[in-house]
Amino acid sequence: MIHDTAQSLASSSSISPGDVVLWTDAQGRVTKVRAGDPRDLYLEDDDLVGKRVERIPDPEVSARFRHAYARARDTDDVQVFDYELTMRREPASFRATVLPLPQGGTVTILQRTRASVEHDASPNG
Repeated sequence: MIHDTAQSLASSSSISPGDVVLWTDAQGRVTKVRAGDPRDLYLEDDDLVGKRVERIPDPEVSARFRHAYARARDTDDVQVFDYELTMRREPASFRATVLPLPQGGTVTILQRTRASVEHDASPNG
């Protein structure tokens, strides 16, 4: 049942147009990227395909992704966590929702959180 939910969430209109959606295979490699705003990608989408999301340079965020992916695959449960990255020399806050798929893959939805949106809307942001 979780797989049906993940598939429908990943393709549904309930995902905001600005969200980033990443599909990964059983080995954790990105197979597909959909980014509403390319500025929300740490790497260009062409550079992400074939790579592991948890290989981003920030060790703390990388560890959180590794843990969430392993846990989603092992328990078949949705994993949610918040994280911050410095992107283009500005802090950015995100919420990651990792949904397990059949055969060990995942769909990850990355949503900017309010702190990032407020920073982007500030006169200096």
